[in-house]
Amino acid sequence: MALRSVLNRLPAPLRKRAYGLTAGGQAYKARVNKARGLVTASKPISPLQTKLAVGAGVITVGCVAGQTFFGSEEHFYDHRFVTEADPNALAEFYGNEDFMEIFCVFPFMVDFMMRSGYFDDNGHVHTFGL
Repeated sequence: MALRSVLNRLPAPLRKRAYGLTAGGQAYKARVNKARGLVTASKPISPLQTKLAVGAGVITVGCVAGQTFFGSEEHFYDHRFVTEADPNALAEFYGNEDFMEIFCVFPFMVDFMMRSGYFDDNGHVHTFGL
């Protein structure tokens, strides 16, 4: 069955919108808008952009649904251990530049995150970011 015969069976408001989705309907709209002087210089959205937008939406909805259904407080990661290390030495290591170098993993991230900032006269740190 041809698409046009399927579209003709739809109610009038849906039929008008459905014809606009077909190639012939888009050409008709372009001719009508050009005749009315409503032609815009904007580029049409490419099919690749549409697919990327739909894909991003699907991934976002999937992540939100997964977090809603599978994320719960009872599955929270909590790992504890007992150590004989000096608590002051641990606090100094985790609050120190050495830990940040380990945390950054890549050398360019160490330069970007730690070496790019500077202090002003008021003690505020100025660096990249939002």
